[in-house]
Amino acid sequence: MAIWSKVYYTETLKGQRLDSEYFDPTDLDIIGNLLDSCQAEPIGAGLCTVTSGYTPQYSENGIPIIRSGDLSELLITEDNLLKADPTENRIFYLKKHDVLISSIGCGSIGKVSIYLGEENTTGTVSEVTVLRNSTVNPFFLALFLMSDMGQRLIAREITGATGQQHLLPSKVKKILIPFPYEKHEWATKIYTEIVQRLSESKRFYLEAENIITYNLGVDSLTLEPNLFVTHTFKGTTASGRMDAEHFTSKSSTIEKLILDYSIRSNKEYLLGRLVTENKRGGQPLYCDDLNGLPVVNSKHVQAGQVILDRNRRCTSNSNNSLVLNFGDVLVNGTGVGTVGRCAAYLHDQPAIPDAHVTIIRTSQVDPIYLSVFLNSIAGQLQVQKHQRGSSGQVELYPEDIAKFYIWNAPKPIQDQVREMVIQSYTALEDTKRLLESAKKQVSNLFTEGGII
Repeated sequence: MAIWSKVYYTETLKGQRLDSEYFDPTDLDIIGNLLDSCQAEPIGAGLCTVTSGYTPQYSENGIPIIRSGDLSELLITEDNLLKADPTENRIFYLKKHDVLISSIGCGSIGKVSIYLGEENTTGTVSEVTVLRNSTVNPFFLALFLMSDMGQRLIAREITGATGQQHLLPSKVKKILIPFPYEKHEWATKIYTEIVQRLSESKRFYLEAENIITYNLGVDSLTLEPNLFVTHTFKGTTASGRMDAEHFTSKSSTIEKLILDYSIRSNKEYLLGRLVTENKRGGQPLYCDDLNGLPVVNSKHVQAGQVILDRNRRCTSNSNNSLVLNFGDVLVNGTGVGTVGRCAAYLHDQPAIPDAHVTIIRTSQVDPIYLSVFLNSIAGQLQVQKHQRGSSGQVELYPEDIAKFYIWNAPKPIQDQVREMVIQSYTALEDTKRLLESAKKQVSNLFTEGGII
């Protein structure tokens, strides 16, 4: 059955749009209801300041920068952010309760988050629209924009073709926000509970890392970098490396600690001998079918979790890529600030990794324990040692991951780490369910009759 909308010519001029998607009947009904029954006002009518950040030159250390792909409906993990030197860049600093909207990027455009950190500690880029000094409760504003209704209104203002889409600040200003604002205080209580549960999830995961570093003895080591390292010519030629980072004393100290334990316990320590699979994914054949398998790329592999949220879909197991199963260990293979980031895949839903993600499978070490070990300082120092390439183009290849020294800890320790990660994951999933419930509550506030 054909579906169409009848609109006045003046409306097409006002919106500067002639595409049918912009005048979708469902969207027009939502807008009409918000205007007639809920006294809604556009964001640009003085509800808040609409601005955006600056894109800096990145460096190894400095101020964390939130990019469009970093936005999450839950809290943004600053451990995963790129850094920028404030002495060499003009940085747009975020303020507490800024609402952030991703304005570019397939799969991330339209994502909404709220910044809850301290002022003058974190910046953002030009591809992120910032809603600041809101006269609306910022928690309600974020939840409304995350809800199905808010996402439809955001999607309506996105311009450009697939792969080159943009959400301009001038378009964000047109998005309607419902009234009356004094009834929105419940959103603060909901978000407070969300933050508490996220903190609980993070605490469990940090405890898992601490179990490893304490029992391995990393805490008692001196890991200060030396000004120089003496190494044999034979050793440099065997490794095929001549860069100083590969021969840092910090990674050598960790490797000696693991090797000594392995000799005493008569256990294998080389990762390549402990795994049954160690390979990168392939290039998926993307599709618009929501029933396709979700694709996991490097931005979805966070430290300790694999994100399945608005992932692009692929038609099938294309290019002979592995299908991810529960317990697979995923390692980011590329990207400054993200290379070597690791997580166990704890979802029941099958997925496809892309060509920038390495999949590790093992039956000799608990895979969840292995993922935490690789994220710990003992694993990350080896990431720094084995990564290749210049600034901005670093890679960590499966053949180099196979050279990692792994502490094959006693089973009770591996079981303890696994239990902490499962508790962390459970708390995280509870948080997601709470957020989804809050988003539905926001949508249900507004019906044809107005506010319930």
